Amino acid sequence: LGSGTLTPFGYGGYDVYLAKYLPDGTPQWSVGLGGPGSKYSTALATDSGGNVWVGGYFPSTLNMGAGATLTSPGGQAVFVGKYSPAGAYLWSQSFSGPLYTYAGICGLAVDGSGYMVGTGFFSGTANFGIESLTSAGGYDGFLIRTSP
Repeated sequence: LGSGTLTPFGYGGYDVYLAKYLPDGTPQWSVGLGGPGSKYSTALATDSGGNVWVGGYFPSTLNMGAGATLTSPGGQAVFVGKYSPAGAYLWSQSFSGPLYTYAGICGLAVDGSGYMVGTGFFSGTANFGIESLTSAGGYDGFLIRTSP
């Protein structure tokens, strides 16, 4: 695809791949996100600058590219990553709790000022950077926002 053939990372489980195509189907670039266990991409958005935002969840560590690795302190962690219009890694963040947490991201959107908003679910305790939240039992929802 675009920059070459994508191959599995060799850890087992599922990996995440992003790819950009022209309207006529010509491949432009591709990037893989991998690590141990199965990783899932469950949300995708673009911003007004053509940057690509991807969100999902992973069980332990996740290679986001360009030497960036996210680590879950326990359980399943949520991730959000940002890539340039050319597919270059720009930024990433993970959200999880210190103990077993099950979390996933369901949707992403980026406003005209570049703020990303994500929605999802979690159980247990999840740390969203500013504060930790503990579910009341079962699954609770979350809404996160990042600065541009």
